[in-house]
Amino acid sequence: MVLLLLWIPILQKVFTIVKEKPLSGAITTIEQPGCLLKYCITGEYQDKMDEYLKSSFGFRNSLIRLNNQKMYSFFNLAKAKNVVVGKENFLYEEPYITSYFGQNFVGEEVVEKNIKKMVRVKEYLKSKGKDIIFVIAPGKASFFPEYIPEKYNKLDKKKTNYEAYLDAFKKNNINYIDFREWFLANKEKSKYPLYPKCGIHWSKYGEYLAADSLIKYIEKLRNIDLPELVLDSLVISKKSLFEDSDIEYGMNLMFEIPTFSMAYPYTRIIENKNNIKTLVVGDSYYWGLYNRGLSQKIFDKGEFWYYNKEIFSSLIEGSTYIEKIDLKKTVEENDLFIMFFSEMNLINFDYGFSNLLYIHLFTSGDEKQKNRFEFYIESIKNSPEWMQQIKKQAEELKMPLEEVIRENAIFMVNKEKDV
Repeated sequence: MVLLLLWIPILQKVFTIVKEKPLSGAITTIEQPGCLLKYCITGEYQDKMDEYLKSSFGFRNSLIRLNNQKMYSFFNLAKAKNVVVGKENFLYEEPYITSYFGQNFVGEEVVEKNIKKMVRVKEYLKSKGKDIIFVIAPGKASFFPEYIPEKYNKLDKKKTNYEAYLDAFKKNNINYIDFREWFLANKEKSKYPLYPKCGIHWSKYGEYLAADSLIKYIEKLRNIDLPELVLDSLVISKKSLFEDSDIEYGMNLMFEIPTFSMAYPYTRIIENKNNIKTLVVGDSYYWGLYNRGLSQKIFDKGEFWYYNKEIFSSLIEGSTYIEKIDLKKTVEENDLFIMFFSEMNLINFDYGFSNLLYIHLFTSGDEKQKNRFEFYIESIKNSPEWMQQIKKQAEELKMPLEEVIRENAIFMVNKEKDV
């Protein structure tokens, strides 16, 4: 019987007896190593084969789900990065909780420095008939503080990045939309949930309201009649759909977490001739609006700069990166610039976009080169994908990580000179 049990994973691996549900989230696929002579000489082959077998044996996915379910059901723990199980099984990501309590406050000096640059950029854009808007998306911890685990309530609530930047926006007449305040004000009034139980972003219904509000705000700011976002139908589901369970999907459990009914708006856009060329720089909160067609049909085939790093547009197949674009041309082509970040990501403000424009518009020569170098250092450290590549490069070259980061930043600055 024991021998038979040991054979079952092998049989599943070879013949796929049972079709398993794939794992969700950031899963690294390890390829089977080739039997190369260099691997055999260095002894790497065995290590690489061990890694491959550990990640590909039969019923691995099911066993991982079983273990994750055990940890969740018996110990109230989530086997997923940064995920926290709150009261009544509400799911959070820890950075939103620490942000809510002000544990990652960057300090008044940093806020003032960032705002000064944004004000200069705003004034320049205004002189050219262009505008910049900062959109603050809410965080789940600030929307549902009552379900945060008790251990976090022992933290001292300090000044937050959200509070500091909001004050600065008001004092410096920077155009902004505070969806955090609006969502909290409508938490009990809303007919349908504005936030899901098992997801990290606002609900699809909340996303629709935010999209509609953003369009109306721009119409008033620019005195223009934009294409209309029309609600065709509203479907009520007893279970969470789409991204409304994105945290739960990443936990890879065997059974679904019970939740409340959610509303799902199905929309279309009635186009007219009054769209406005718009560049959006933002985090994952903008993805839902992008997928509803705002950038394509309302923002005149505008680009979405994801974390001020990766560029998405209907005019680009796949994506590209900001290092490859002509910034001067970008400024000239767009009439509106929208910074779209959740309150948690205010720790990085706008991920260096206003600083990027500031360097481009107001510095020259050696100073510009120095600022561009610092910009790439910051960009590398703020990009998980880029940082991962550089860590791998540092390991292969057997060099200190900081030195490899500096060399990559120098390479990017020199590359700009050659363009």
